[in-house]
Amino acid sequence: MYFYQISVFFCLFSISCVSARVLEFVTENAPPLQYIDKGKVVGKTTAFINQVTKNSNFKADIKILPWARAYQTALTQKNIFIYPLVRTAEREENFIWIGKIYTLKLSWAKLKSRTDVSINNPEDAKNYKTGVIRADATYNYLIKNGFIKNDNFIVVSELPLLLELLYSEKIDSFIVDITLLKEMAVLKGYDAHQLVSEFDIPKLNYHLYLATNLNTDPVLIEKLKNNLHGIN
Repeated sequence: MYFYQISVFFCLFSISCVSARVLEFVTENAPPLQYIDKGKVVGKTTAFINQVTKNSNFKADIKILPWARAYQTALTQKNIFIYPLVRTAEREENFIWIGKIYTLKLSWAKLKSRTDVSINNPEDAKNYKTGVIRADATYNYLIKNGFIKNDNFIVVSELPLLLELLYSEKIDSFIVDITLLKEMAVLKGYDAHQLVSEFDIPKLNYHLYLATNLNTDPVLIEKLKNNLHGIN
Protein backbone atom coordinates (compact mmCIF):
# COMPACT_ATOMS: atom_id res chain seq x y z
CA MET A 1 0.00 0.00 0.00
CA TYR A 2 2.86 2.38 0.88
CA PHE A 3 4.50 1.95 -2.53
CA TYR A 4 1.08 2.38 -4.22
CA GLN A 5 0.54 5.70 -2.45
CA ILE A 6 4.01 6.89 -3.45
CA SER A 7 3.28 5.97 -7.06
CA VAL A 8 -0.01 7.86 -7.03
CA PHE A 9 1.72 10.90 -5.52
CA PHE A 10 4.39 11.02 -8.20
CA CYS A 11 1.78 10.45 -10.92
CA LEU A 12 -0.26 13.42 -9.72
CA PHE A 13 2.89 15.50 -9.35
CA SER A 14 3.89 14.68 -12.94
CA ILE A 15 0.46 15.64 -14.25
CA SER A 16 0.62 19.01 -12.48
CA CYS A 17 4.07 19.65 -13.92
CA VAL A 18 2.97 19.13 -17.49
CA SER A 19 -0.25 21.15 -17.16
CA ALA A 20 -0.48 24.26 -19.30
CA ARG A 21 1.95 26.99 -18.26
CA VAL A 22 0.56 30.51 -18.12
CA LEU A 23 2.42 33.04 -20.30
CA GLU A 24 2.11 36.78 -19.80
CA PHE A 25 1.18 38.95 -22.79
CA VAL A 26 0.83 42.72 -22.99
CA THR A 27 -0.98 44.66 -25.69
CA GLU A 28 -2.94 47.88 -26.26
CA ASN A 29 -6.60 48.75 -26.61
CA ALA A 30 -7.03 48.90 -30.40
CA PRO A 31 -10.28 47.37 -31.64
CA PRO A 32 -10.92 45.34 -33.70
CA LEU A 33 -7.43 43.82 -33.30
CA GLN A 34 -7.48 43.64 -29.50
CA TYR A 35 -9.89 45.10 -26.96
CA ILE A 36 -11.93 44.24 -23.88
CA ASP A 37 -15.46 42.90 -24.29
CA LYS A 38 -17.46 41.82 -21.22
CA GLY A 39 -14.30 41.73 -19.14
CA LYS A 40 -12.36 39.57 -21.59
CA VAL A 41 -9.60 40.50 -24.05
CA VAL A 42 -10.82 39.66 -27.57
CA GLY A 43 -10.15 40.71 -31.16
CA LYS A 44 -8.51 39.47 -34.36
CA THR A 45 -4.94 39.31 -33.12
CA THR A 46 -6.02 38.06 -29.70
CA ALA A 47 -7.80 35.09 -31.29
CA PHE A 48 -4.56 34.32 -33.12
CA ILE A 49 -2.53 34.54 -29.89
CA ASN A 50 -4.97 32.28 -28.04
CA GLN A 51 -4.72 29.69 -30.81
CA VAL A 52 -0.92 29.74 -30.79
CA THR A 53 -0.71 29.36 -27.01
CA LYS A 54 -3.32 26.60 -26.99
CA ASN A 55 -1.44 24.67 -29.68
CA SER A 56 1.74 25.09 -27.60
CA ASN A 57 0.04 23.75 -24.45
CA PHE A 58 0.25 27.20 -22.80
CA LYS A 59 -2.39 29.54 -21.44
CA ALA A 60 -2.35 33.25 -22.21
CA ASP A 61 -2.69 35.86 -19.48
CA ILE A 62 -3.30 38.99 -21.58
CA LYS A 63 -3.18 42.51 -20.12
CA ILE A 64 -4.29 45.61 -22.01
CA LEU A 65 -2.17 48.64 -21.12
CA PRO A 66 -1.46 52.05 -22.61
CA TRP A 67 0.86 51.27 -25.51
CA ALA A 68 3.92 53.05 -24.10
CA ARG A 69 3.63 51.07 -20.86
CA ALA A 70 3.07 47.76 -22.67
CA TYR A 71 6.14 48.45 -24.82
CA GLN A 72 8.31 49.31 -21.81
CA THR A 73 7.11 46.25 -19.90
CA ALA A 74 8.10 43.87 -22.70
CA LEU A 75 11.35 45.74 -23.24
CA THR A 76 12.50 45.39 -19.63
CA GLN A 77 10.88 42.28 -18.11
CA LYS A 78 11.87 38.67 -18.72
CA ASN A 79 9.28 36.23 -20.13
CA ILE A 80 6.89 39.00 -21.19
CA PHE A 81 5.37 38.74 -24.67
CA ILE A 82 3.98 41.68 -26.64
CA TYR A 83 1.63 41.92 -29.62
CA PRO A 84 1.03 43.31 -32.15
CA LEU A 85 4.43 44.98 -32.50
CA VAL A 86 5.62 46.69 -35.68
CA ARG A 87 9.05 45.43 -36.67
CA THR A 88 11.28 48.41 -37.46
CA ALA A 89 15.03 48.93 -37.78
CA GLU A 90 15.04 50.89 -34.51
CA ARG A 91 13.40 48.01 -32.63
CA GLU A 92 15.15 45.10 -34.33
CA GLU A 93 17.80 44.47 -31.65
CA ASN A 94 15.51 45.22 -28.70
CA PHE A 95 13.23 42.18 -28.95
CA ILE A 96 13.12 38.56 -30.03
CA TRP A 97 10.74 38.38 -32.98
CA ILE A 98 8.63 35.22 -32.79
CA GLY A 99 6.53 35.62 -35.91
CA LYS A 100 4.26 37.76 -38.07
CA ILE A 101 0.58 37.83 -37.10
CA TYR A 102 -0.96 40.64 -39.18
CA THR A 103 -0.21 43.24 -41.88
CA LEU A 104 -1.29 46.89 -41.83
CA LYS A 105 -1.79 49.09 -44.90
CA LEU A 106 -1.47 52.60 -43.56
CA SER A 107 -2.69 55.92 -44.86
CA TRP A 108 -3.68 59.37 -43.65
CA ALA A 109 -7.35 59.09 -42.69
CA LYS A 110 -9.87 61.89 -42.27
CA LEU A 111 -13.60 62.53 -42.18
CA LYS A 112 -15.31 62.75 -45.58
CA SER A 113 -17.04 65.93 -44.43
CA ARG A 114 -13.69 67.65 -43.85
CA THR A 115 -13.33 69.07 -47.37
CA ASP A 116 -10.96 71.66 -45.92
CA VAL A 117 -8.37 68.93 -45.27
CA SER A 118 -6.26 67.97 -48.29
CA ILE A 119 -3.22 65.72 -47.85
CA ASN A 120 -1.24 64.53 -50.88
CA ASN A 121 2.12 64.08 -49.14
CA PRO A 122 3.63 64.36 -45.64
CA GLU A 123 4.42 68.04 -46.13
CA ASP A 124 0.73 68.79 -46.71
CA ALA A 125 -0.11 67.08 -43.42
CA LYS A 126 2.03 69.60 -41.53
CA ASN A 127 -0.65 72.19 -42.25
CA TYR A 128 -3.12 70.27 -40.10
CA LYS A 129 -3.34 68.72 -36.65
CA THR A 130 -2.38 65.05 -36.70
CA GLY A 131 -2.94 62.58 -33.87
CA VAL A 132 -0.58 59.76 -32.93
CA ILE A 133 -0.17 57.14 -30.20
CA ARG A 134 2.74 57.50 -27.78
CA ALA A 135 5.64 55.10 -28.63
CA ASP A 136 3.89 53.94 -31.80
CA ALA A 137 5.91 53.33 -34.98
CA THR A 138 4.00 56.15 -36.71
CA TYR A 139 5.26 58.52 -34.01
CA ASN A 140 8.82 57.86 -35.21
CA TYR A 141 7.66 58.37 -38.80
CA LEU A 142 6.32 61.82 -37.98
CA ILE A 143 9.50 62.83 -36.15
CA LYS A 144 11.68 61.64 -39.06
CA ASN A 145 9.60 63.72 -41.45
CA GLY A 146 10.02 66.91 -39.46
CA PHE A 147 6.73 67.04 -37.58
CA ILE A 148 6.83 68.96 -34.29
CA LYS A 149 4.97 67.75 -31.21
CA ASN A 150 2.17 70.09 -30.08
CA ASP A 151 2.70 72.15 -33.22
CA ASN A 152 1.43 69.87 -36.01
CA PHE A 153 0.79 66.69 -34.06
CA ILE A 154 -0.52 65.67 -30.63
CA VAL A 155 0.11 62.46 -28.69
CA VAL A 156 -2.47 60.25 -26.95
CA SER A 157 -2.34 56.93 -25.14
CA GLU A 158 -4.59 54.71 -27.28
CA LEU A 159 -6.26 54.36 -30.68
CA PRO A 160 -9.92 54.87 -29.62
CA LEU A 161 -8.97 58.34 -28.35
CA LEU A 162 -7.74 59.26 -31.82
CA LEU A 163 -11.06 58.16 -33.29
CA GLU A 164 -12.94 60.28 -30.75
CA LEU A 165 -10.74 63.31 -31.47
CA LEU A 166 -11.21 62.87 -35.22
CA TYR A 167 -15.01 62.81 -35.04
CA SER A 168 -15.05 65.78 -32.66
CA GLU A 169 -12.71 67.59 -35.12
CA LYS A 170 -10.08 68.21 -32.44
CA ILE A 171 -7.61 66.60 -34.84
CA ASP A 172 -7.76 66.67 -38.62
CA SER A 173 -6.20 63.32 -39.48
CA PHE A 174 -4.05 60.43 -38.32
CA ILE A 175 -2.18 57.51 -39.83
CA VAL A 176 -4.06 54.21 -39.66
CA ASP A 177 -5.26 51.13 -41.55
CA ILE A 178 -8.56 52.48 -42.91
CA THR A 179 -10.26 49.06 -43.02
CA LEU A 180 -9.54 48.42 -39.35
CA LEU A 181 -10.49 51.99 -38.47
CA LYS A 182 -13.93 51.54 -40.02
CA GLU A 183 -14.45 48.34 -38.06
CA MET A 184 -13.47 50.14 -34.87
CA ALA A 185 -15.85 53.01 -35.68
CA VAL A 186 -18.75 50.55 -35.94
CA LEU A 187 -17.80 48.98 -32.60
CA LYS A 188 -17.71 52.44 -31.01
CA GLY A 189 -21.00 53.57 -32.52
CA TYR A 190 -19.68 56.05 -35.10
CA ASP A 191 -20.71 56.41 -38.73
CA ALA A 192 -17.96 54.48 -40.52
CA HIS A 193 -19.04 55.86 -43.90
CA GLN A 194 -17.58 59.20 -42.83
CA LEU A 195 -14.04 57.75 -42.78
CA VAL A 196 -11.90 58.03 -45.90
CA SER A 197 -8.29 57.38 -46.80
CA GLU A 198 -6.75 60.68 -47.90
CA PHE A 199 -3.20 59.61 -48.77
CA ASP A 200 -1.70 56.09 -48.87
CA ILE A 201 1.80 55.54 -47.45
CA PRO A 202 3.19 52.32 -49.03
CA LYS A 203 6.41 52.52 -46.99
CA LEU A 204 4.26 52.18 -43.86
CA ASN A 205 2.63 48.90 -44.84
CA TYR A 206 3.86 47.34 -41.61
CA HIS A 207 3.98 43.71 -40.56
CA LEU A 208 2.76 43.19 -37.00
CA TYR A 209 4.60 40.63 -34.90
CA LEU A 210 4.42 38.66 -31.72
CA ALA A 211 7.65 39.50 -29.93
CA THR A 212 9.23 39.07 -26.52
CA ASN A 213 11.88 40.30 -24.12
CA LEU A 214 15.50 39.45 -24.97
CA ASN A 215 15.88 37.37 -21.78
CA THR A 216 12.80 35.21 -22.28
CA ASP A 217 13.20 31.45 -21.86
CA PRO A 218 14.32 30.03 -25.27
CA VAL A 219 12.17 26.93 -24.75
CA LEU A 220 9.03 29.05 -24.60
CA ILE A 221 10.08 31.00 -27.69
CA GLU A 222 10.77 27.88 -29.73
CA LYS A 223 7.42 26.28 -28.88
CA LEU A 224 5.52 29.42 -29.83
CA LYS A 225 7.52 29.84 -33.05
CA ASN A 226 6.82 26.30 -34.14
CA ASN A 227 3.09 26.58 -33.53
CA LEU A 228 2.75 30.09 -34.91
CA HIS A 229 4.29 29.03 -38.20
CA GLY A 230 1.94 26.09 -38.21
CA ILE A 231 -1.16 28.31 -38.39
CA ASN A 232 0.31 31.27 -40.29
